[in-house]
Amino acid sequence: MRCIYDQGKEFTGGAFQDMLLKHEIETHPISVRSPQGNSIVERLHQSIANSLRILTYVHPPENDQGSRILISTTLQTAAYAAPAMMHSTMQLSPGAMIYGRDMMLNIPIEADFQLLRQRREARINYNLLQENKRRIHCDYQVNDQVLKFVPQPNKIENRAEGPYTITRVHINGSITIRLSPHVEERINIRQVKPHQQ
Repeated sequence: MRCIYDQGKEFTGGAFQDMLLKHEIETHPISVRSPQGNSIVERLHQSIANSLRILTYVHPPENDQGSRILISTTLQTAAYAAPAMMHSTMQLSPGAMIYGRDMMLNIPIEADFQLLRQRREARINYNLLQENKRRIHCDYQVNDQVLKFVPQPNKIENRAEGPYTITRVHINGSITIRLSPHVEERINIRQVKPHQQ
């Protein structure tokens, strides 16, 4: 029904967008450098990369067949790890909640979904408070000037670049800024700070 994707060319390109339109799939692009916008997929990618790194180190593939077996094993490991992984907030794995049994041991488990929901809400609120403590609070408006943080700057580089003009303010915590007369970028407000003139 809907597709969440990042700003990679394979997703923003015409072929992928035409396919979404053809199948009447609602599009939800996330802003640039905001992996938390698609956290489930990013976490699964991390599991795949970790498995691939370990398996490649232990048994390096020697030919095409070995590479196929390596990829297949990696994907199977990640597919099992996703439902078996202990969720830090709920203190339970998704598989245990669904199947009523521990994913590693043959132990029955009964999930209290009301308590799990309360724990999850408490964790979300705590994380938001922690993240917002670091943020410079500002009610951004169209035509305001902002500085955009440079991702992973070196020691002598400026930490922010700009100023850029805000062309649009979105309700989901992101803004659109004008980088040049013909180029705009949608960016999360955590990646900018107000420009003091």
